[in-house]
Amino acid sequence: MEPYLVLHADPRLVVVDKLSNIPASPDPSGDVSVRSMVAERFGCAFLEAPHRLDRRVTGALAFARSAQAAAILSEAFRLRRVRKTYLAVVERAPDEEAGCLVHKLRHDGRRNVSRVEKVAPELAAGWEADARAGRAVPPEVAVLTWRRAALSDHYALVEVELLTGRHHQVRAQLAAGLSPVRGDLKYGARRSCRNGLVMLHAWKLSLPPVGKTAALELEAPLPADEALWSAFPGYPIAREDLPTSM
Repeated sequence: MEPYLVLHADPRLVVVDKLSNIPASPDPSGDVSVRSMVAERFGCAFLEAPHRLDRRVTGALAFARSAQAAAILSEAFRLRRVRKTYLAVVERAPDEEAGCLVHKLRHDGRRNVSRVEKVAPELAAGWEADARAGRAVPPEVAVLTWRRAALSDHYALVEVELLTGRHHQVRAQLAAGLSPVRGDLKYGARRSCRNGLVMLHAWKLSLPPVGKTAALELEAPLPADEALWSAFPGYPIAREDLPTSM
């Protein structure tokens, strides 16, 4: 299996499905990144990702092929015109079917971890309403909604929609409010996954128009080298012969 699959490519954008434990963009490790591989494949003089995807997280990752496209996408993310849905396998099944998590996150750069702080219920309710309506919330506030999608013998699958975009937001908030993501030792998981990933996947990505590129609704198949994903039918697994748009 390749370390990524191309989901969409045109003169303005390339969107890939990151499938391996490699950095999305060059980092201090010096390891080859998805960005460098995509730039070489498409001969891109300019290639920038306007959003983050952690090294140990898989799924949809968008790259802009020009400074103009990067500016449009960055503004779309800032104004929350981009919709992101994640799939996460958590170690304990939530008691409720769905909910919303609101916390303050403090990033510890030395340890590269986001520390979660609880907030008063009245503040949480106000920030949730603002986030759902697309209004600004303080930069340290993190809001996400979740839905229990399926159960296996020992784990649960939840669908997560981000209403804000913060460092390690899904990993930190799920660990604090529901249960650690499987394989995520940094946030309290019992054990790691053999492939070095955590079972968090950027599943769906909705992008607004970028120049002559129409709005996109993309779905990223799940990594094939983690058998537990197949315990939750209805979610496609990546294959070498997966059709791609070029």
